Amino acid sequence: MPIRYLEPKNGVQREWQTAVQRLFALDFREGLALCTVLFAIVAVTDYVTPAELNFTFMYVFVILLACWNLGTKWGIAYTALACVMQVTVLDQIKGEYISAMYFYLDMANRLFTFLIVIALTVPLRTAYGREKITARVDWLTRIPNLRGFTELLLTEIARYERTGALFSVAYFDVDDFKAINDRFGHKRGDLLLCGIAETVRRSLRKTDTIGRLGGDEFAILFPASDLDVALPVMQRVRAGLDALRQEGGPATFSVGLGAFSRKGLSPDEVIACCDALMYRAKREGKKAIACERFSDASAEPGQASAKAPA
Repeated sequence: MPIRYLEPKNGVQREWQTAVQRLFALDFREGLALCTVLFAIVAVTDYVTPAELNFTFMYVFVILLACWNLGTKWGIAYTALACVMQVTVLDQIKGEYISAMYFYLDMANRLFTFLIVIALTVPLRTAYGREKITARVDWLTRIPNLRGFTELLLTEIARYERTGALFSVAYFDVDDFKAINDRFGHKRGDLLLCGIAETVRRSLRKTDTIGRLGGDEFAILFPASDLDVALPVMQRVRAGLDALRQEGGPATFSVGLGAFSRKGLSPDEVIACCDALMYRAKREGKKAIACERFSDASAEPGQASAKAPA
């Protein structure tokens, strides 16, 4: 099932949304550079303009960015710098206050504002990070779900477009999984799915990734790997899967394995190609691996099929 994101209808709204998302998704080096430059601009402007002008909200924005992109300690550091600048600027008109008490009350109010921003931003950032991870992990098997796997696949497609390093994807499911659920119950089926995820994860290389795309459907991403590399790994994975035992006998698996060196493919198209190969394996008697290369170089990609041992 393709992932569809809700996009703003208006082009200006879309660009604004993208800019804001980018602003709050900076890496450490980018975030530090941006916050430092913004703080310098605000501080200089605050210093050269009349002291009566209040720049607290601009300091708040820098502190907010620092907390979100750099962490709590950096938010506190920029808060301290902001307080130093505010004291420096307000000290120019300190004598004009009715009482010195108002000076300290004003500074306390600004410091309290900065600390409130930190207190609200830090837990929100933590919750956002937790939800971002949760949204990309399958709740049952604790491996990437459709969204998480699709994002990894997007990265690999971009890597191929940039470097020309082809990649492979395997798509497989449990033969007659519905019958297993109907006969032994969904709890037994869930245990089998968890066993599949753990077995495959142990059999893969560190660079490979398994994801659960839904139901009993799984996919494996083999980065920078042609069929001659991915197929032996997939055969090792299949041997581990064949060793899985369940009540009523071992489960069997049909696999579609594709190697991709074709430009312009989307994640949905890659998965669809491997899905078609998997159904070809099922038509050939199940318990098999169907392989194919998808390349721009040839109109009729080379293809092969590997039948599992009985």
